[in-house]
Amino acid sequence: MISKENIGKELILFMVENDLTVEEVAKQVKSSAASVYRWMNGKNMTNQNYVRLQKYMENYNKTQN
Repeated sequence: MISKENIGKELILFMVENDLTVEEVAKQVKSSAASVYRWMNGKNMTNQNYVRLQKYMENYNKTQN
């Protein structure tokens, strides 16, 4: 599990590795692109968004195979 403090950094790596756009991630986690940009810059996120993003990142590769 990625900590809330590190998820923004991990999100950037995740997006690069999987060739994803901010808009694609935002749509999948039911948030705005502006929020995703804030998370990537280390800004706080709600617990609900943290859980959604964590699950999305964990399950992404499973659904792509």
